[in-house]
Amino acid sequence: MSLARLWRGAAPADEPARESVTLPGQPEITVTLRRSARARRLSLRVSGLDGRATLSLPGGVPRAEAMAFLRAREDWLRRHIAAVPA
Repeated sequence: MSLARLWRGAAPADEPARESVTLPGQPEITVTLRRSARARRLSLRVSGLDGRATLSLPGGVPRAEAMAFLRAREDWLRRHIAAVPA
């Protein structure tokens, strides 16, 4: 990957701009990984409307780092999803 591509924040060619991952547990949680050229940091959000979780990440962040970030914040994520009205 070229430095110019990293600088612009573009997603690596072998990774899609959006993908879904599932965290095991009770209940399983589906998180949408969203690569964004405008993102400057990892940002985990839970929709107050439907409880969907989205992790936004800059283009240069490896998928493994995004997964480690999710695992580190899994308790927070489960609490916030549980707090969303059904």
